[in-house]
Amino acid sequence: MEELRNGCLQNFLKPPEPGIHPNAPMDEEMTQAADAFVDELLSLGVIGKTGEGWKFLTSCPLFVVPKEGQEGQWRLIADMLWGGQNA
Repeated sequence: MEELRNGCLQNFLKPPEPGIHPNAPMDEEMTQAADAFVDELLSLGVIGKTGEGWKFLTSCPLFVVPKEGQEGQWRLIADMLWGGQNA
């Protein structure tokens, strides 16, 4: 019963190829939006720097698209398929 309460590993993704995957080309405004979003994730503790004893495995490419109907607002997309995480 404890396993059900805590959840079970699904392991439905194959491990991604190690390496750095470049982001899509971005202009200055897009880059600022991406920087702000990543800074927010860092401040919330959702992402962080690699800790002592941890090894960096792979990155996820990012791209930015305008939010429909919201002038000057951007949506940041993490392309997990291109990064190999959802292959």
